Amino acid sequence: MRPSLPLSDDTVRPSTDDKMACRGHRLPRSACTGTKMRTGTHGVYQWLEVDHNLGEFLSLCPGAIVGRYLAISAVDSGSFEPSEQDRAAGWNASGGVAYSPRVDSIATLPPNCYGQCAGYDEWYIFQSQPSPLGSIRHENVFTADIGPGNVFQFVNFMGHPFSDAEMKPISDLLWRQMDWVQPESYVADGGDCLLFATRNSQLYGAVRNTLNAELSKRSGPE
Repeated sequence: MRPSLPLSDDTVRPSTDDKMACRGHRLPRSACTGTKMRTGTHGVYQWLEVDHNLGEFLSLCPGAIVGRYLAISAVDSGSFEPSEQDRAAGWNASGGVAYSPRVDSIATLPPNCYGQCAGYDEWYIFQSQPSPLGSIRHENVFTADIGPGNVFQFVNFMGHPFSDAEMKPISDLLWRQMDWVQPESYVADGGDCLLFATRNSQLYGAVRNTLNAELSKRSGPE
């Protein structure tokens, strides 16, 4: 599914190759390729970006999700629609945003609640059940109102790497959205890298250390 946000003329869009890679085989990531992690802070949030996909993140860092609640704003650049079985298990959706029950195990997540291919998944993570956030908006994010009730899928801007100065206008708008959504954590699997941000410093340290250890395994002995 291709992003439907009306991007500015000079914004890079996901290519057909990005979206059509075979499931289980990810294309090279230009911004976060290899064994380097980038980190930073924004207000109360600490963030990192790294060459992992969301499936790997869930396998390596289940503690970021288990015992918490999800608001899924994007799956494969679109919306996640819970099945009847998912709804019976406590999932619901409103305005294009899907909401989970308390996640007791990664194994209980619906298999299609995140893309297995080229990413473009975006989750807001809460310690308690959030109130409905509003509706997914598709108008131009640069001219629209960033505030309660309006939810934009920022992951569709090629993952908006926090460390990329050229993407700062997008990152700044995401942080404005984070200001009113107020999640504990945010995770997005973009076209170029996985982004994770959290206000929980203990969780951040655990996630950073786990992902760094995995990167060290990739690089091998020096």
